[in-house]
Amino acid sequence: MDYHDAHGYHKGIVPDDKFQAAYVPWPDGKGYTLEYRIPWSTLGAPRPLKAGDLVAGAIQIQWSDATGFHSYAGGWAVDLMSRAGFSYQSTGPWGKVIFAGEGNLPRELTQQGIPPVRKLPLKFEFELPKEQVISITLVNQAGDRVRNIIAAEMRPGGRVEELWDGLDSRGRVLPPGDYAWKGAYHEPFAVKHVLSVANSGNPSYNTPDGRGAWGGDWGCPADAAFAGERGVLVWDGSESGTGLIGVDLEGRKQWGFRIGGTQLATDGEWVYVYLNHEKEIRAYTLAGGKQINFLRGELWAEPNATVEIDGGMDQNGKPLPPKKAMRSLCDGMACVAGKLYVAVSSANEIVEYDARRGSITRRMTVPGPTGIAAFGDNALIVISEGILRKVSLGDGKTSDFATGYLDDPQDAAVGPDGRVFVSNAGKLHNVSVFDSNGHFIGSIGKAGGRAMSGSVQTKGNVSLARAGKWNGEAMLSPRGMAVDSKGRLWVMEHDFSPKRVSVWQSETGKLVMEKFGPAFVSTPVCMDPADPARVYCQNVEWRVDLDKGTWEPAAVMIEARPDTPYFWPHMVNSIVFTARNGKQYMHHKSYQGSAVAGQFLWVRRGDHFQAVAGVISPYADLSWRPAAKDWQKASKTPNLMWEDRNGDGIIQKDETRETKMSPGNPHSVFDADLNMYASGMYNILYWERISPREILDNGVPIYDESTLVHFQYGERHAGNYTYDLAVNPADGSVLMYAGTDIKLLDQTELWPITYWTKDGRLVWRYREGCRWHDMYDFPIPRPGELYGCTRNLGITDGITGFSCYFGQCQLLTTDGVPLGTIMKDGRSGETGPDQIQCEWFTGQLVKTRDARWFLLGGDQDGRVLEVTGLNTVRRFEGRYTITPEQAKAAEQALAEWSAEKAKAQSLVLSRCSGKPSWLDIRGISVDVDARRGFSVKLAYDSDNLYVRYEVRSPNELVNSAPELQMLFKGGNCMDIQIAADPAADPARRTPVPGDTRILVTRREGKAIAVVYRPKVAGFAGEPIVFTSPTGSESFDRIETWDDIGLEYNRREDGFEAVAAIPLSRLGLAPKPGSVLRMDFGYIFGNETGNITSTRAYWANRSFSSKVTQDIPNESRLEPAQWGSVAVE
Repeated sequence: MDYHDAHGYHKGIVPDDKFQAAYVPWPDGKGYTLEYRIPWSTLGAPRPLKAGDLVAGAIQIQWSDATGFHSYAGGWAVDLMSRAGFSYQSTGPWGKVIFAGEGNLPRELTQQGIPPVRKLPLKFEFELPKEQVISITLVNQAGDRVRNIIAAEMRPGGRVEELWDGLDSRGRVLPPGDYAWKGAYHEPFAVKHVLSVANSGNPSYNTPDGRGAWGGDWGCPADAAFAGERGVLVWDGSESGTGLIGVDLEGRKQWGFRIGGTQLATDGEWVYVYLNHEKEIRAYTLAGGKQINFLRGELWAEPNATVEIDGGMDQNGKPLPPKKAMRSLCDGMACVAGKLYVAVSSANEIVEYDARRGSITRRMTVPGPTGIAAFGDNALIVISEGILRKVSLGDGKTSDFATGYLDDPQDAAVGPDGRVFVSNAGKLHNVSVFDSNGHFIGSIGKAGGRAMSGSVQTKGNVSLARAGKWNGEAMLSPRGMAVDSKGRLWVMEHDFSPKRVSVWQSETGKLVMEKFGPAFVSTPVCMDPADPARVYCQNVEWRVDLDKGTWEPAAVMIEARPDTPYFWPHMVNSIVFTARNGKQYMHHKSYQGSAVAGQFLWVRRGDHFQAVAGVISPYADLSWRPAAKDWQKASKTPNLMWEDRNGDGIIQKDETRETKMSPGNPHSVFDADLNMYASGMYNILYWERISPREILDNGVPIYDESTLVHFQYGERHAGNYTYDLAVNPADGSVLMYAGTDIKLLDQTELWPITYWTKDGRLVWRYREGCRWHDMYDFPIPRPGELYGCTRNLGITDGITGFSCYFGQCQLLTTDGVPLGTIMKDGRSGETGPDQIQCEWFTGQLVKTRDARWFLLGGDQDGRVLEVTGLNTVRRFEGRYTITPEQAKAAEQALAEWSAEKAKAQSLVLSRCSGKPSWLDIRGISVDVDARRGFSVKLAYDSDNLYVRYEVRSPNELVNSAPELQMLFKGGNCMDIQIAADPAADPARRTPVPGDTRILVTRREGKAIAVVYRPKVAGFAGEPIVFTSPTGSESFDRIETWDDIGLEYNRREDGFEAVAAIPLSRLGLAPKPGSVLRMDFGYIFGNETGNITSTRAYWANRSFSSKVTQDIPNESRLEPAQWGSVAVE
């Protein structure tokens, strides 16, 4: 993500003189008041905004932990968003801010959106043996899980009576009839942190004091610096972790900053960091990690180079050409006597800074300098053109220092005795040691290191690690180094299998300490439940003791050789399991970061794993078949089935064949018989399975294309998105989690969670779920609300679950009963082992042979947590009947609640140019009963008022009332009521000029509108009067418009229609920022439109608004009952 400076404020940091602020903590310590006064010019407004102006805007509250260094996700003010999304990445989700002409807005407008309490007319009774956590799900005759009566709530033992509303999970009245119910009860669940592999933090997760976790999750170890008892380490990327950390001499984290960098230097008080993404040099205090300004007055040192940066977008969203900007380049850094020296290899120079001021004082010419280190008070040791050179700081002259025993040198460090240490990449992967005169005196680390021999994949994110048994005495890709006050050499090993910081006794070359991690964000970690002494994370097998909480690396799992399946150990889990043939396999569910894209299976070969089979994607880049470069090419390139018949782990052309198997990105799984299951990812929802014809003695499965079965369900739609599938090991049944755009969910029969038999028969469906993209529209989910699920945790003993986008886990049974949640939502504002503080796309729930349950996951660590309470789950079930009388009571309660709720909803008249974008406009909805209801959205331009209805009804928009003036008697009418005069008294009990009612319908297939005006200014004629024994109602004018603009589309459960009403005919001139009085309703009729059955309105709840058998009441306009509509 590339962010651009706002209004000229570098990195978006607004100078202190550009705003005013006040902070006042509350006396009770429970909160504070924070007030800003921001000039319009600071915001970049071309002029002060005034009444009638409309601007885009968003509010995001950055909740934090006690340190102020870690922010929590989810502080979006969703009421000020047009749709779900990241408001800080794009203006697309921003809402609209309307500047009103007057203060003291109507109370009903400012308090809109607060829902009323539901009414609960039905009872549900059951018995519990003792106080337990209870869940009960109601099931209809089709097997659909239509409603959770209770979802993971504590109830007392004995006879329990539960009140409920008689509605399904969509809020519709359930029809009378017989239902089954399925339930579960259990002791409360709890999680306990056992250990975390691949992260040497103490603890491995974020803590309020800022000392938890360890390092930068996105990056690899890059550089180190020490002074006295303190040190600093940096990784070259960070998101959930802290890429810059202060440590003591034992590597214990003291503070951290969420940045990524590549170079460090310290003068003993300040530490200087090169931020490689920002291309800036910044300063922090060594003791406390406080970010500080240089004395030149900026957070960054003076830029030393002109670089090309992204040009951004034009007003139409098209990329602009790159542009030139002043930034800093840095390939090495050192402090000497108050000066900071920065190597800029591309410019063949070393730039000298006044360290505290951050200002450039001179430039020295040195050919291709990279790693540099202080060599006394008057010289630098520099890696230059592959050798070591000494640079005199007095005259800037350069001389050769050492030319041998170097292999692609990366960095240099100098000890207090003048010895020089140089990290080697190349083939050595160790550290060369020279005395103060440049004579080679030895090496630290085994020559060749832990790097694989032979060719390596050249594309994708690959590690150089050699597969097999761990050897801590060897390094891999050593880079930045530092010597501490104990004379120990800290080496930052720039690789991820695993990420390691090794500490060596510089005199003897003995390894004295090693620190690991952190793991990648949304850490993939897994365990074979049949082999719980090993955990797999970062392409490393870790030996663990679950009782003692200890761990250590045991082996590297796989190698990145050409034409060999490989995966970047990030985001999506690998799964290790023991198959029915007794062999241990690994399956990886993503091709992310690998040149050889596809879904693959590996088998254990001693101390490592070797690929044996898989489906090769069109995007796989093989030596004998280049990758498809775009989706058009990929659509014409077949998937290939590969089986490693010769056992060498390399994909050869003659071992492949075309297959109809078509797994989407991360969506496939293998069962214990090595059947391969897969699903797609976008648009089309399906799952498929292929079975092996035989499994060779070496563990290679040979698949039979004739066994391929494919089950497709749900309509094709661009909003469809498949998240995961899981296979029940008990019977081969399949659990699918898919979703569609949340705005389209009520228009489709696609239920997010579905469960299928092995032969493709749908067993049950569960509706309460959504895509993670839509999570921003929801608060923290309650048990049973499977919103934003990203990963199935596996199925064991009838229990399964999903990890969710914000770090929560939702557990349920394989027959669709929610069991509750474990792990806290990351938006809760807490820290601890039971929180995943990142976007979470991984996770595994396993049960070991000794009946212990473990959850594996993490945000920057391979976290293992023991889950208690799952062994107490007990099942019960029964029958439940909803009588017609109960259904009627539920319908009445819903109608009353819906009326209250509808009036509480906010309605905005959205400004548009051209056709309104209805999906991005919020409206109101009114439910009448299970089959009937409507929603309304509004928009306007310079000419028209646009009113969009979505009507749920068994009948179309059709009317055949004999008399047009009494169109309302036939029903099936869109009922639009408007006060065109904004100055009219909103509490008036009778209409005034400008008050208008428009009934829109269709007669004989043609659109028509009848317009009722009770009062017309200057009217001198005879009014039209409707009378009955109850009274009378008069109208100065009733008009018929047969030229009304109407778009009409039939839907399965009703229709949608958009009326375009000329503003000039209404006498309406919407003023941006103003508030208008309006109401919107629908008159439901019969099939032919000659009888009115029901009337329903957004705002009006009066007696007259419900009457259908008295003409004066049916025709009456009641402006005091109308709602307030804000105008954009």
